[in-house]
Amino acid sequence: MQKRDSFINEFYKLKDYDLKVIEPLIDNIDAYLATNGPDTKLELLLCALKTQQELVLQNDFIKACDIAKPVVDILQDADWDLFELDIFINVLGRIESYELTLALIKKAHNILDSKFSDLEVYDYMKLKIYATSSARHLRAKFYDNADPQKIKEMFNTCANSAIKICEKYEYLTFRTVQLAWRAIFEEDVDKIFDCIRAIEDTNDDYWITVVKNKVVEYTKHLGEKVTTKLKNFVTGWQVKKRREELGLSTLDLADMIGSGQTTINQIERGGTGVSHKRLIVIAKALAVDDLAYFLGGPINRAPIVATDIHIHHMVQIMNSLSESGRELLVEQAKLFAKYNK
Repeated sequence: MQKRDSFINEFYKLKDYDLKVIEPLIDNIDAYLATNGPDTKLELLLCALKTQQELVLQNDFIKACDIAKPVVDILQDADWDLFELDIFINVLGRIESYELTLALIKKAHNILDSKFSDLEVYDYMKLKIYATSSARHLRAKFYDNADPQKIKEMFNTCANSAIKICEKYEYLTFRTVQLAWRAIFEEDVDKIFDCIRAIEDTNDDYWITVVKNKVVEYTKHLGEKVTTKLKNFVTGWQVKKRREELGLSTLDLADMIGSGQTTINQIERGGTGVSHKRLIVIAKALAVDDLAYFLGGPINRAPIVATDIHIHHMVQIMNSLSESGRELLVEQAKLFAKYNK
């Protein structure tokens, strides 16, 4: 069994909420705690990791807040060292109460400035606090019952501070993410698309997905500012996301709806709209019960990966393979199914 400190070391090496690292780490910490008994630091770490896992798999803010609540409860009264500060940064955007969020952000800045200002990673930790805070203030604008002017001031302070640090160290991807949050906050559709193009130019799949998901999430709050181009983008991104969730290729989906692969590619890029009739056909193929999903609504039908543990494991394997590897595995599975009958 792994030693206690190795779990913490793995946490610090974690990059961009990588489920291939997070899921086995959760299992290993669970096993360690079951054998060795309570350990506050590991319990904090486990809870933070499960919060990250929830956001990657479902992107459900309320559920993520519920998972993070034990961490938040402990951190409110605990004395923070560097580890507790890092754990807080990881759950900062997952605190349901906006007022509590503000109080803990203030505590985090005070501790970082008073105890760790001489650290080599001081600026980077400041960046993480500012960057995550700006996303939480963005949510507050549309979801929390708070003073709009105060939210705007807090958002601008955090976004501007994060951008300044990004420019100092040439963190271009992080800078683009902050500009995307600002474009959404200001409800500027043209700037939103500028940021989408800029984040695509980074070729960073993780942040491309994060930014596009965030655009989809807030589009429904933009009212009359939503353009046809933005509607097409949201529909296309939701089609692509659901298709990939089910492990289908664009050719698979095209065959299922009696269309061409080029058409699917155009839809997913947002290059063309989708008629109501065709959207119904796509929804059936993708096991989507409510067409509102394609306008940024939640998926009301549980993902197929959750219905059977064996299917879940197969999807995990598929996600780890290249496109050619997935095609080969599908062909092998078809042959196995044929002869197994």
